[in-house]
Amino acid sequence: MAKSLTIRDMAGMFNVSNRTLRYYEEKGLIEPARGAGRSRRYDQSHVKRMLDIQTFTFLGMQLDEVREALNCGGPSVDRLMELRGEAVADLSATSERLARIDVMIANADLADEGAE
Repeated sequence: MAKSLTIRDMAGMFNVSNRTLRYYEEKGLIEPARGAGRSRRYDQSHVKRMLDIQTFTFLGMQLDEVREALNCGGPSVDRLMELRGEAVADLSATSERLARIDVMIANADLADEGAE
């Protein structure tokens, strides 16, 4: 990417609002260069940083944690293990919910057959 991106371009690329990018800037997550008239300008390093921000937030990290992770090269192994544990617990709960739904479907099928 040879040319810089405007805030609108960057927001569109990541499917976020301009306000979200300004908020990330306020929180110290991303620091765009300033062009003429103080407009925000983003380059390839900002695109990579935004990819990292989205990845970390997708993993369930809070923005303060994301900032810390970005500043030290990534989340700690301990934090990643904690996030993994949370994901496993969520998966287990979802599995149990699916099993209960399957039982309800089977019972509904049996009730429908008995009514015929």
